[in-house]
Amino acid sequence: MDAPKAGASNHWDAGETLADRFRVHVGNAQHLYGYAVREVIGAHVDEMHAALAVPPQTNEVGRSAALLAGLFDLVVASGVRRIRLLEVGASAGLNLLLDHYAYRGDSWQFGFTDSKIQFVDSIEGPVQPEHFMITSRAGCDLHPVDATTADGRLLLTSFVWPFDLDRHQRLSLALAIAAVHPVRIDRAPASRWLRYALTDEPDGLPVVWHSITQMYWPSDEVTAVEGILSCYGAQHRLGEVSLEFNPDSPRGAKPELRTRLWDPGSGRPIRERRLGTAHDHGIPVTLTAS
Repeated sequence: MDAPKAGASNHWDAGETLADRFRVHVGNAQHLYGYAVREVIGAHVDEMHAALAVPPQTNEVGRSAALLAGLFDLVVASGVRRIRLLEVGASAGLNLLLDHYAYRGDSWQFGFTDSKIQFVDSIEGPVQPEHFMITSRAGCDLHPVDATTADGRLLLTSFVWPFDLDRHQRLSLALAIAAVHPVRIDRAPASRWLRYALTDEPDGLPVVWHSITQMYWPSDEVTAVEGILSCYGAQHRLGEVSLEFNPDSPRGAKPELRTRLWDPGSGRPIRERRLGTAHDHGIPVTLTAS
């Protein structure tokens, strides 16, 4: 382990906080963990125990690039350009705001061009861009985070590694956007919430989106959600975009980006596609389907 930098103290100065140490030593992770964090943990044991009881809430904005690729696929397949977006395991709902971010490839672009969040070449492979409009958006989570509050913003920030500066920047910018365009996230499990979130409203295509969340669900919740989607899809057009780890894949495999489309009026079976893979934090997204 590296020794402290010249002139750096292993102990807190009067009034110094862990945030101060992050700012000073963010480029020297070994020093930070070796000296600063260890001392903080020892001085705040009760707070650490309480914090460890809180489930991780990273709400990775980079995963919105995977969602976008999936929505492009569903728009092409369904011909419907009005999307009712529903996210389960939504955390603070930052990915529901994907049309407030900007995405750009060699020959395509999508979103709000002047957005502070710019995804450039974040989707690799055969992108087939399609225009669409999100007419409504909503989400649920067992432990939703209110991104409009200081405590909510701090909680989300606390789950990002201090030296991962790109993720911190994306999160900070997304939180600023969410403050202006708040999204309601209900406190509920997916199986209970979807029963009333999937309405008979004829306008547009309802799309259920989830990312890196099913691995935390008990098996009966996975079964219940699948039953709800299948039942609704047997009577209504329905889309699903998922970015989840395949339990049958070898250790170390990337999460898979998949779409499903139920269209009972067409007489065709459920359309299922594996579009590609993505990083755990979303980007880059690698498309392999043609």
